[in-house]
Amino acid sequence: MKKIILLLSLALFIALTGCTVENKAPVTIRITSDPSDARVYVDGSYKGKTPLDVDSVTKGEHGVIVKKIGYIAGKSNIKAEKDTLFNFDLEKVPIIFDEKCGRVYNAITEENKLYIVDTYRGPARTYIHCIDLNKKQEIWKYEISKACMEDIEDFKLMDGKVYISVYNEVKNCHYCGGKDCYFVYVIGKDGYLLNKYTLDWATQGIISKEDIIVGYGFDFFNKTYDNPIDGYSVKERQYIWNKHLKGNPVIGQDLGGSNYYLFQVVNSYLRIIEIDKRTGKFIADRTFPEMGDFPASEISGDFLVSPFAIIEHKTFFTPDEEHIYCVDLDSMEIINKFNTGIYFTKYKIKLEDGLFFIPGEGKTLIIDANSGKIIKTLNKGFDKIVVGNERTYIAVNGDKIYCFDRSGREILFPYSPNMLGGSFIDMEIKNNILFVTATNRITGEPIRYIYVFDTKTNEPLFTLKNANMLSFTNSILIATTFDDSFSQKNSRLILIDLGKLQR
Repeated sequence: MKKIILLLSLALFIALTGCTVENKAPVTIRITSDPSDARVYVDGSYKGKTPLDVDSVTKGEHGVIVKKIGYIAGKSNIKAEKDTLFNFDLEKVPIIFDEKCGRVYNAITEENKLYIVDTYRGPARTYIHCIDLNKKQEIWKYEISKACMEDIEDFKLMDGKVYISVYNEVKNCHYCGGKDCYFVYVIGKDGYLLNKYTLDWATQGIISKEDIIVGYGFDFFNKTYDNPIDGYSVKERQYIWNKHLKGNPVIGQDLGGSNYYLFQVVNSYLRIIEIDKRTGKFIADRTFPEMGDFPASEISGDFLVSPFAIIEHKTFFTPDEEHIYCVDLDSMEIINKFNTGIYFTKYKIKLEDGLFFIPGEGKTLIIDANSGKIIKTLNKGFDKIVVGNERTYIAVNGDKIYCFDRSGREILFPYSPNMLGGSFIDMEIKNNILFVTATNRITGEPIRYIYVFDTKTNEPLFTLKNANMLSFTNSILIATTFDDSFSQKNSRLILIDLGKLQR
């Protein structure tokens, strides 16, 4: 009797207060897309491909992202109250320029103009193109015959002119005396050849804005360790001085200005020589016993040394891959030394805004290059790294991309590609957009991809298959696409308008 009275009282209370018992049973949402076969993510978790029924969805708001290669990712915050259908009309990536090209060597942008070098093998030929980025059309094209990708040594834009150095094997060359030659072409802003001149091996084909080029070399095979150092005048097209430096091989560095720097290992110590580029005269010669135990090269067995980073005239060395030394080239003094406390590989160190990102032992140290102070530690090593205004992205080969905020706290990055067996090639952040080029092997075969993300939300913007990023300027992504990643046949140069990606 008491139970009946209790139930009647509850019913009366509900009737008087207007309360209802909420139905919290999960619902099913059906996700479709045009085109279909797109990947579906609900609240950052991958669910499958469209058309797709997602069961056991709790009632309320959910974030849904639908992405397909070659299309802008669709995004919506949906409200699931009952079994409902949601459709996404996907738009193609906004390609505003699409032209056939060969293997692209390089791309340079300046004043809304794009300059690229693309090459073909049969028959061997090279083209320099100038494209107007405002009008999205080619302005001019210049051809260099009998030159392919391997023949291009340098490509620069200086004073409104295009400079390109090309190696050609020329028999009975009157200038080189029958030796191999480098030809430097100078092309004007209208696409006409202004000049063509010949350099020899000492210049190594590198074009310098300054008159003097310093060349150096050593004999790996004969182990003579008699290092020739030459000063070569581009204007005069001849050697103006020659010296020899005994001992272990030297590595040179041109920091601009009138002087040149040579680095050498002497009795396991670092030696730095400063020379006058015009005369070859030694200005300074200093050995640093504090920096010893430089290891021999694993490839040649030679003792080689060079700074792994340079900030203005401050050079950074690591003899034992645990300690870092900073040498001021103006005073030729060690001005800082610090112990990282970990074992690292110097070739992976990244320098960003005066900070060293040093990977080792499953973590990354962020160190102030001036003070040597450890700013923070991230709980992942890296193969590629890029730093934005608020976030740091770390890419680990064979794994995925990780994201950290300024404090070093990891931020969820659920849309990273699965890189099992694959490797990252390049990463770059421009205008709050993260660009990642990678070779993914998730299907077994190596396939080149470009992945593009919004760094404000870490959400995907689009993905391109069989593609390679070249450059980014004025909200335009410059890339090439091809039939397959192995042969890169039927390549095309494309420009993508990133301003149309706002959702």
